[in-house]
Amino acid sequence: MSARDRAGGKLDRRRRTGSRPQLPVFHLYVEGEVTEVEYFSALRVRFRDTVTITIERAGGQPKVLVDEAVKGARQAARARRGDGHGENDQYWCVFDVEAPTFHPHLADALEAAGQAGVRTAVSNPCFELWLILHRKDQDAWLSTAQATEARRVCDSASTGVKHIPVEDYLSGDAVEHACQRAERLRGRHAGDGTRFPHDNPSSTVDLLIAALDDAAQPVAGSGRARP
Repeated sequence: MSARDRAGGKLDRRRRTGSRPQLPVFHLYVEGEVTEVEYFSALRVRFRDTVTITIERAGGQPKVLVDEAVKGARQAARARRGDGHGENDQYWCVFDVEAPTFHPHLADALEAAGQAGVRTAVSNPCFELWLILHRKDQDAWLSTAQATEARRVCDSASTGVKHIPVEDYLSGDAVEHACQRAERLRGRHAGDGTRFPHDNPSSTVDLLIAALDDAAQPVAGSGRARP
């Protein structure tokens, strides 16, 4: 079984004689166990041959995810001392704010991530808002339940179904439109002085997409194919 065939798509980091250089690896720690996993697993196709995306952990509150990511990043840093292997890897936590009741310890999670160099992609109220932005603008405040239902309407899913038609969300310019809408929302909140975690609706998943694009560019420029 190849490294890419393993559950979670984790990369086998053992050196092989004559193997091509290791791609940048994005280690993702995601809150959701279904929707986020399906989305980022499918996103691997977009970055094939340029960036490796692994899902290191699915499930858990923000502070738990950050603690796991910090631990993983520190272990990797100790392991690569003296050889630079993996120096371009990035560690990201993808989690929600939730509404009307916020997740506990959000500020602690963000502070711990920032101090350790772990980056965050946060959706307010939840990841479903990021999916909605693939299809349309969303300017009004949403509860988590409302966002979940609005996402189901977007992809015509039955009530209670968490699985998503990822090919629809990742087709054409849908991701680019989501990034543009998320950026506009950030600009609106900045303009009216609304600060986290009260910046509902908002998402910084577009920053993760931008980081993936930036990491892919040097590899794509070396002649490896992009989708």
